[in-house]
This record gives sequence, structure tokens and C-alpha cells, in this order.
Amino acid sequence: LALAENFYARLGPSLRRPWHNWESPEAASPEALEGLVATLRDAQAMQQPFSLIRLGDGEGLFLCGERHDLGGAIANGTHIDPQLHALGNRLDPTSYEQLLEHFRQAIAGSDLIAIPDLEQCHHGPEFMHTVAAGLQRHFPGAALENLRPRLLNGGWHLHNFLLQHNAYRHGPFLAVAAVIAPSLPPSLAHLAASSFLIPGELNRRADAYGSDAHYPVIYGQVLAWIEASIRPGMLVLVAAGILGKIYCHAIREQGGIALDVGSVLDLCAGHGHTRGEYRLNPWLKARAEQAFTPLFTPVLAS
Repeated sequence: LALAENFYARLGPSLRRPWHNWESPEAASPEALEGLVATLRDAQAMQQPFSLIRLGDGEGLFLCGERHDLGGAIANGTHIDPQLHALGNRLDPTSYEQLLEHFRQAIAGSDLIAIPDLEQCHHGPEFMHTVAAGLQRHFPGAALENLRPRLLNGGWHLHNFLLQHNAYRHGPFLAVAAVIAPSLPPSLAHLAASSFLIPGELNRRADAYGSDAHYPVIYGQVLAWIEASIRPGMLVLVAAGILGKIYCHAIREQGGIALDVGSVLDLCAGHGHTRGEYRLNPWLKARAEQAFTPLFTPVLAS
């Protein structure tokens, strides 16, 4: 936490307004969210590559070398890589270093990196401070200074802020071109042919298991699909955990616009049990059911 405090002392103010609980979806400034949506709208209109990723405790632990199981992505299949299974469904040192390098590239190449703020480090889930520790470890000196302007302080729950703000019913979010996630929300079902469904999150989704585990088989397939399918200006929503950050970078490299929206897509697809924040804020379910459908402003009769 001392390392985190030194790190946050050099960042701008949090996107979250004060006096809100760490999980509150109402904490973000509406003006800041409107500015972010405008940035996405401009990138889409200009067909400009863009990537927004979110880093939480899972990503922080991976950066710090404390998580080698990819959040269960090695074991969420009926076919598990025999070598990784022999290691307790954990990455071997070589695979870890390779993925870590791809993860570092994804962070360095992102236009916005949403991270928890200091209050969330103190009062949110355990190990949230590992995000700051991991970034300082892998981006020392000038590299961190280059990264700093793109760090969105307090943006870890950005996906929920946008849901609460009804942003998914406006502008760029009504022109989603593809999804990489365990399931498609009904309002995005028409994208089935241009999306890639991955195995669900182990221990959080009843339908977690696929024929092959997410890593390494599906991971390689997704990267090949991105290279073959994504074109400049395409808006792609990604919900794929640690590996999803690498997917976002690959989408950007193809000229696409990648948004790491995580568990929001679970909620929008009817899986509201995957995160504690949704149990604490049950009204989000109603907003999720309407996400990605136009929000029309009624015209008052004169």
C-alpha cells in the first residue's frame, strides 16, 4: 500500500467522485463519462485504432508473478493441455514469460488503461494494490512516465459506470461490430456470425466448460480470428479476463476499436451472479436488459 500511495500521488484525480463505496456504479462523473464516449465516437468516425483495457486484482497479481493460472482459463475445458494439467493447471515459466510480454505490449499499446483508485486499494477487494505494484515493476522510469497520461485513475469499474449512465444505449455502442465473450446478450445476438464465443469463467459460470480450455487452444484461435476478421473502425467488445487485454491489443493492431467491458456482458446476457457488485447493486439488472438498444427521448406534446 505504501508503494501504491507513492504511485497514486503522481496521478490525476480519480474518475470516481468521493463519498461512494468502492463498488458503486454511480460514483463516476457524468461529464467525464460523456467525454470518454465522445472519444470513442470520434475514433469510430475516423476509423482510428483504439484500445481501452481495465486492470484489476487479477491482472495485478499476474503482473507481480503471483498468478499463473490465468484466472482459471487453463482449466475451463473438457480438454486441458496435458503439460499444463501436470503443473496443476498453471503456466510453466516459459509460457508465463511469453504471455507476460504480450500483456506488457497490450498495456503499452493501449490508449486508455483504467485502474482502481487508491480508495479501492484500501477498501476494495484484496490485492487491488498489485496493479500499481505491477505497473511500477514492468514500466520503470521513463516507461511509466510515458504510460501515466493514459492511466484512467478510478476507472476499474468503468464498464459498470457506463451501464449506470445508460451509455450502452447511445452512439458508438449502437454500432458494435463484434463481441469476444462467453455469451452474447440478446440485443447483440445478430452479431453471432461475426463474434467469437469463448469458454466461460471457471467457478463463476455454470456453462464454463467448453471442448477445449480457453488457454492455449481457444486463445490461439481467437488471435487468428482477429487477424482474419477485424477491419479498421470495427468496434469490438471484449470480455475475456487477462487474455482479453491481449485480444484488445491485437484488435487495435488490425485498426479496430477494442473495449474491455468484462462482466457487463455477463450481466447483459442474464448471468448476474458472476460478480459481487451486481448483487450489491441489483437495479443494474434492469439497465443491462435494455443495453445496446436505442434510448429514445420522448417528445412532449405542445
